Amino acid sequence: MRMKRLLPTLAIGSIALCSLLFTACYKDDEPTQPEPDPTPIKDPDPVAKNTYKYLSTKIFQFKHVLPKAQEMPDELLTTYFGRRIELNQPEEVQFKNDSITILKPYGLQEKFKVKWDKGDLFYYKADETWAYMGRIETDETLRLNLGAYSLTNKSEQRSLTVVEQGYDLTSPDALREGSDANTSLVWLSLQYIME
Repeated sequence: MRMKRLLPTLAIGSIALCSLLFTACYKDDEPTQPEPDPTPIKDPDPVAKNTYKYLSTKIFQFKHVLPKAQEMPDELLTTYFGRRIELNQPEEVQFKNDSITILKPYGLQEKFKVKWDKGDLFYYKADETWAYMGRIETDETLRLNLGAYSLTNKSEQRSLTVVEQGYDLTSPDALREGSDANTSLVWLSLQYIME
């Protein structure tokens, strides 16, 4: 008698279990998509504009690195770099295909092969490597980086000064190597802002 009651109970239990499994494993025809962000951040289009004009210069660092580190006032720029920074300031930047032309005061020009990686701008150097040069911001301003240094080594017999600038100079760290007590190093890091 017990077996007679157990069989219908098992049959009903099995049917209930199967229907539960089938409804739990049922796939909806259309999967739910996550809601899109109402204000997505859009990468700037680096080729949306071919010509950029000079807007301003922003100095990030101007400091004595050696023999001891100390910040320096902007008024001393010409003492260490002469007119180099003024003459390097772009008046206009033009893009055409995979090249950039940087127009500077007195008809000076620089031309480089360039490539874009999202909003980042890279130029092709003489040593056949790509170097970071700047970027297009979301407000569509072009920002070109410039690093410069003045390295002086003085002894009783001589004085040697090297002044250099480059779009890919980002840190004075490599210049510190091999320096001694007679070495003076002034570092400048700035950005030209174009629109």
